[in-house]
Amino acid sequence: MSVPPQGLVFEDPLLAQQKSGRSALVGGKEPLGVAGESPWLEPKTMDELIDRLRRNGFSE
Repeated sequence: MSVPPQGLVFEDPLLAQQKSGRSALVGGKEPLGVAGESPWLEPKTMDELIDRLRRNGFSE
């Protein structure tokens, strides 16, 4: 099974270290906020994104 690049989310380690309040998450192909404010930008780190997905019924 493969995931197309637009279905990937990465964490930028430099942004994660800065603790600037900006999300360290970046899209695999398109910016996550390309359509304006996006729920994808609410989690600031990959750990926060994983926790949010688990709380909403998604599992590994």
